[in-house]
Amino acid sequence: MKELPAWVTIGAVNGAHGIRGEIKVFPLTDDVQRFSGLKFIQLTGQNQVAKKYTIKNVRFNSKGLALLKLDGVDDRNAAERLKGFLVSIPRELCPELDADQYYHYELLGLRVETTTGEYLGEIADILEMPASDVYVVRNSEREVLIPAVRQIVKEVSIEQGKMTIELLEGLID
Repeated sequence: MKELPAWVTIGAVNGAHGIRGEIKVFPLTDDVQRFSGLKFIQLTGQNQVAKKYTIKNVRFNSKGLALLKLDGVDDRNAAERLKGFLVSIPRELCPELDADQYYHYELLGLRVETTTGEYLGEIADILEMPASDVYVVRNSEREVLIPAVRQIVKEVSIEQGKMTIELLEGLID
C-alpha cells in the first residue's frame, strides 16, 4: 500500500508584500481560491523544521498570487525570511476529486506495469502539457514518457501503489 503524505504542498513563498508582514505565495494548485478558506498552513524551508502558522487574512493580487498575513509574522523583515518556503496543508483539506482523477502526490512513486505484467519503472515526475499530463517513468536502466490518456492508462490503484498501462506500438523504443 502506498503511504500518502500527511501534508500537501499547495504553494511557495515568493517574498514579502508591504511592510506589515504579508507574504506573497505563488500557488502550486489549479485553484488559487483554495487559500481563501484556510485557517492555518505549514511552512517548510530547506534544512528547517516545518512550522505551523495561523492565517489572519488572505487576499489576492492582480498577478494571481495569494497574499497571506500570518500570526507572528509582523514586519517585512520577518516575511522576507520566509521567501522560498513551501506552503502545505493537511491532506484531508484537499477537495475530493471525481473518479479517475488524482492529485500528483498520489501518483508520484507508483509502480508502472504493462497489461502483460512487464515492469517499466516508477512515476518520478509529471509534466503538465497542453493536451494531457505526461508521466515520467524511470527504472535503473531508462526513462519512459507515458501520456496520461485513457487509451494508454488502463488502471490506477493508489491502494496497491500501481498503475497499469496498455503498451501501444511505438510508445517505447
